[in-house]
Amino acid sequence: MAFLFRSKHRTPGDLVKSMTDSLSTLEKKKDAKSQDKALEELAKHLHQAKQTLYGEAEAEPSAEACDILHKEFCAGSLFLPIVRVLERLDFEVRLLFSGQTIFIQKELQARKNFALVFNNLLRRNTGSIRTVDHIAGQPELLELLVKGYESDGLALTCGTMLRECMKQEPLARIVLHSKNFYAFFDQSRCTIKQI
Repeated sequence: MAFLFRSKHRTPGDLVKSMTDSLSTLEKKKDAKSQDKALEELAKHLHQAKQTLYGEAEAEPSAEACDILHKEFCAGSLFLPIVRVLERLDFEVRLLFSGQTIFIQKELQARKNFALVFNNLLRRNTGSIRTVDHIAGQPELLELLVKGYESDGLALTCGTMLRECMKQEPLARIVLHSKNFYAFFDQSRCTIKQI
C-alpha cells in the first residue's frame, strides 16, 4: 500500500520546468496563498531533484538522468533565482518525544536539499557544460551567498554552498575580489550562528 502515497516521479526536464514555473509565480508577487503554494511546490521539486542526483533508498541514481538534470538546470539558469528565494523556503518542524520531554526540531529540509543539489551540480561537468563557468558568469550569486551569513537562518546553508564554491579557483577568485569579502569576516566573527 506504500505505493499509493508515493509522489509522481518526474523527468529532469519536467522538474526544471516546474521549478521555473514556481519561481516565476514567486517573482510576480501574487497573493499570499499562491506564494505559499509556489514555495511548497519548489520545495517538493528540490527534493525530487536531490533524489535524482543521489538516488533513493532502493535505487541508485541514473547517470543519464543526472546529466540531463545538470544540462537543464544550467540552461534554465535556476541557481540565482533559487538563492534569491532561499530565505523564504520553509522549515520542516518535527516533534521528538524523549520520556516526558518534548523537543521541537526545526529542519531546513528544502534549503538543505537545494544545498545538496547545488554542490552536486557544481562538481559535475557534462559535455561542454561546466557549472563553475555558469556560476562565474553570475557573480551576484556568489555575493548573495556571502550576504547569507547576515541571516541566522541562512548562514549554515549558504556556508555549505560557499565552501564548495571556494574549492573552485575561478569562483574563489571572484569572491576574494568582491566588495563584500571583508564584510564576510566581520559578519562571521560578530555572532555565533544558531544551528
